[in-house]
Amino acid sequence: MGKDIKIKNKSMIYAEGLVWQKAGSGKIYLGSKDTGKYLLTKPFWRHIVDILEKPQRIEAIARKMAQRAKRSIPEERAIHKVKIMILLMTKHGLIKKIDHISFGRDENRLLPRGTKPLWLKFFFHKLLLTIYVFLACLGLMMIIFSRYGLPKYADFFWHERLSISLLTFFIFSWIFGIMHELVHYWTAASQGIRAKIRLSYRLNFLVFETYNPDIFSVPKFWRLVIYLSGMVFDLILVFIFYLIIFLFPNQNLEIIHQFILIQWLTFLWQFLFFTRTDFYFVIKELVGVENLYTYAIKKIYSLITRQPFDHYLTRREIFFVNIYTFFFFSGTMFAIVRYSLYHLPITLKLATSGIGSLYLGYIESNSTEFLDGLIIISIQILAVTLLIYEVLKKYLPRLTLCPRRDLNPQP
Repeated sequence: MGKDIKIKNKSMIYAEGLVWQKAGSGKIYLGSKDTGKYLLTKPFWRHIVDILEKPQRIEAIARKMAQRAKRSIPEERAIHKVKIMILLMTKHGLIKKIDHISFGRDENRLLPRGTKPLWLKFFFHKLLLTIYVFLACLGLMMIIFSRYGLPKYADFFWHERLSISLLTFFIFSWIFGIMHELVHYWTAASQGIRAKIRLSYRLNFLVFETYNPDIFSVPKFWRLVIYLSGMVFDLILVFIFYLIIFLFPNQNLEIIHQFILIQWLTFLWQFLFFTRTDFYFVIKELVGVENLYTYAIKKIYSLITRQPFDHYLTRREIFFVNIYTFFFFSGTMFAIVRYSLYHLPITLKLATSGIGSLYLGYIESNSTEFLDGLIIISIQILAVTLLIYEVLKKYLPRLTLCPRRDLNPQP
C-alpha cells in the first residue's frame, strides 16, 4: 500500500460498506460490494460488518467483538486480534481510512452499485429456474439418445462449400458465445451483482468471459445459479434445435446439426478440469474448498517432484483436493479425445481444402473456387490473429485501452 500503518488502541477505523456470506468448511467471505474485494476468514468475524457500519475506535471494536464472539476472541486478546484483522482488511482494500491516513480511496474508481431490474427478477424466479433445468435435462437426453447419435465432426460441413460451413460456424459460435455470457450477466444482475463481459483465451481457443467482482456478496445458492446458468442455456438451445428437427422432418435442416455441434462442443468444454470453467466453480462451491484449482496444481507438483504438500488443510479439504487432482488428469485426457474427435479433423480438412481451393482457383482462373479458399484461409487467419492479440494483452498491458480487473471469470 506504500504507507506505514500505525494502529493504536484509540485509532479511528473507517471501513468500506462491508458484507459477508457463508463460504465452505466453516469460513465466510468478508468484503465490500463497493470495491469488489473479498477475503476468506473465520465465521466469527461476521460481527465486524455490523460493528463497522459507522467509524469505530479499535478499543470499541475489540470490546464489541469480545462480547459477540466470546469463545473465539477472549477479552484479554481482543485488542491484539482486532488490530491484526484491521491490517488484513486494509491490505484487501476493505478499510478506507485509519485516523487521518487514507488508503487511496478514489470515488471515481469505486465500482458502480448493481441493480435488480424487475423484469430480470421475474425471469429468475425459482419456479422458472426449475423449468429451465428441466428443459436443459431434456436437451442433454436428446443429444445422448437421439436417433442421429452424438454430434459428429462431419456435422460441421453442412454445405457443399466449405467456406459457407466455416462462415456459419464462425458467426454462430460468436453469437451463441455472447448469448451464453449474457445469461451469466443477466443472472448476476437479477441479484444485484455487477458483471463485465470480455474476450479472452483458454489454451489455443478464444473464449468469452463474464467477470463478477462481488459475486461473494450473495448466498451459495445464487452463486451456483450464476455459474450454472450458461450451461443450462446451452442445453436449452440444444432442446430447441432438436425440437425444430422433429417438427420439420422433411425440411433441409443440416445447418441445425451444426448448431447442435457448436453447443455440444461448448458443453464438453466445461469438463476440461485443468482450466477454470463454469463447472469448476460449481464444484468448488459444492465441496466448499476455496482455491481448489490451485491446491490441485500444487498437489500434482508435489507428486511429480516428491516434495511435501505443505498446506494446512483439514482432512475433508485434502480429500477433495485429491479427488480434484484425479479430475485434473482425467480432464486432460478428455481434452485430447475431444480435440482428436472434433477440432483436429475439422481443422485439417479446412486447411487442406482451403489451400487446395486457392491453388485450383488460381491455375484454372475459377473465381468461385478461389474465393472459397480465400474465405477459409481468411477466417482462420482472423481467428489466430485475435488469439495472438489476447495472449499479448496479458504480457503487454499497453495494448489494452483500459486496465484489466482480475475478477471472477466464467467462460
